[in-house]
Amino acid sequence: MRLALFALATLLPACATTIVQKPAVENVHKIALVSLYAPATLRNEDGPSATEKASGWAATLGLSGNGKTADGAAGKSLVDFGGTRLVESGLAAFREELSHVKSWQVIDPASYVKNPAFAAWSAAAEKRTEKQMGPLGGMSRSGYVTPPGLPLVFFPGKLDDAEKKELAALAKAIGVDALAFVSLGMSYAPSTAIGGNGTARLHATGALNIVTKDGDLAVKSTGATFRSQSDDTVGMVAGSILFDDKTEAGLKQALTKTASMYRKEIVDEL
Repeated sequence: MRLALFALATLLPACATTIVQKPAVENVHKIALVSLYAPATLRNEDGPSATEKASGWAATLGLSGNGKTADGAAGKSLVDFGGTRLVESGLAAFREELSHVKSWQVIDPASYVKNPAFAAWSAAAEKRTEKQMGPLGGMSRSGYVTPPGLPLVFFPGKLDDAEKKELAALAKAIGVDALAFVSLGMSYAPSTAIGGNGTARLHATGALNIVTKDGDLAVKSTGATFRSQSDDTVGMVAGSILFDDKTEAGLKQALTKTASMYRKEIVDEL
């Protein structure tokens, strides 16, 4: 599928943008969430990213955010921080929230990730994504995190006939009438801070697209996202935050809020 860019820092105003596409959405009943991903970097929205190097006392304290850990290793990414737990949490949140839209059923990925047709589509999708990334696609792939069994797919703004046919065959093979694609972004930003010292809140953005088995877009949010933040703050020193249980809890809370925003918006538009 062709590469599409997501404006991960854009807030989608519920009152100004329509994401539900009628009448296609009326054909959505049973959904398979076939792709979900997030960039591996926990971005600092007010400075260098979470995987860029730092120096001085922030590194000495063992903080990851802008910097190095106390032993001098490079700053951690989301992969280092709990493996795939955060994207799995995002997957669970979207499954749960979308299941409360009308009579929608979002089936468990465990029921189809080992399906031969899904496995073949997934492998082909990964190859297309790496090709889109260019000659170093294999290396660039490491910059994204996906739940086990789900491929990295950059959803296009518009499906061509070949893509519609491919997705129709996939939907039929796994027994659903709609396929969902989600992209996530996770970051943090100062809450109460001076010179990068103080507290920060964890943020999560998401873009959701749902396609019917006929290849029609039923929910379209390509190019715009909902964005949420954690209720609680975490400590920040020199623009860096600790990768700890509180940070993980805050990110999961923000992910759940973002999924909930989609559920509410879809219900309102229906």
